[in-house]
Amino acid sequence: MTSEFLEDENHDADLLQQLVEIEGFEDDLEMLEAHMPDSMCPGICVTPGCGYSNEVVGDETEGWCEECQKGTVKSAMILAGII
Repeated sequence: MTSEFLEDENHDADLLQQLVEIEGFEDDLEMLEAHMPDSMCPGICVTPGCGYSNEVVGDETEGWCEECQKGTVKSAMILAGII
């Protein structure tokens, strides 16, 4: 594994934890289970320091960030590696 891959994986884990806190769940498993049967789930902007979140489709990798004005929002399912 390259260090870039590990950095991306750590960044995704940090963003997933931010979503857990924003959504008010105890942990990522609880949040993911709550949204598994839905077509929509929480998503968060991957731009460092942004933190914008909204509801997106489960396989979203380039959702629109209202703060950055770019397609930088990823779904929790993508961040967790489920999809």
